Amino acid sequence: MAVKVNDEGSDPGRRVTRSALQNGLLDTPQSKTVKSTNSSRRSKTKKKVKFAEPSSDEKVKNTSLVSDEGIDMSFTPQLSLPANISRPVHKLKQQWSLWYSPKNKKASWNENQHIVCTMATIEDFWHCYNQVKLASKLPAGQTYAVFRKGIVPDWEDAANKDGGRWLLHYDKRERPARLDERWMEVLLMALGNHLNSAVTGVQVCVRGKEDRVEVWLGKTTDMREVAAVGRKIKMQLGQGLVKMEFSIHNEEKEGFKGPCLMI
Repeated sequence: MAVKVNDEGSDPGRRVTRSALQNGLLDTPQSKTVKSTNSSRRSKTKKKVKFAEPSSDEKVKNTSLVSDEGIDMSFTPQLSLPANISRPVHKLKQQWSLWYSPKNKKASWNENQHIVCTMATIEDFWHCYNQVKLASKLPAGQTYAVFRKGIVPDWEDAANKDGGRWLLHYDKRERPARLDERWMEVLLMALGNHLNSAVTGVQVCVRGKEDRVEVWLGKTTDMREVAAVGRKIKMQLGQGLVKMEFSIHNEEKEGFKGPCLMI
């Protein structure tokens, strides 16, 4: 049996059955009063929110790759891509490592040499290059060096001790406009094997009085070979060049001041 309920607030003409009331499908005046009371009580109760500092394990790690003091390459994203969607990589003929020297006067020479990354592909190179500061943004005294894997940018390294380096000097006033372009040119020449195989590494040195780009060779027994490398470099980097000279490591260590090869 069903009856119509026409109480205030009810839907007139809607049939009310015992089943509907028991299952809570319809509101009666009494149920509306209860709901209204509960709603009023909830509005008067203020929620208390407590903020807690996350533990050291829960904190999100900083993924910044460049710090004010230099470079932090501790974060490198590792992707597991299916072979059918991953792009092909382009291997370099030789692996190279990027070194950074902050020239901290309180640290030894060895302590100032920081290896940033090793590059086996062109993609590795661009990833690394794009994560570090531009050479023109380095403070005076700091250096970037890119050498063949396993070779330290040091005169005493076995691969360098019998060699020398081409030194290209530039006016520091050209630093903002030209230094990054010059550094990129010599990087592409070295990593792209456009220089002689005797080249062990290249450097860009930001100094107080000048900027310098260097090309290191592992041996100096064939001076024609040394001169050929120098001509290639000058052809690419000759614009704005103040001076270009070749220094032999052993002579430089001994303080030799005699004439040197110049182009």
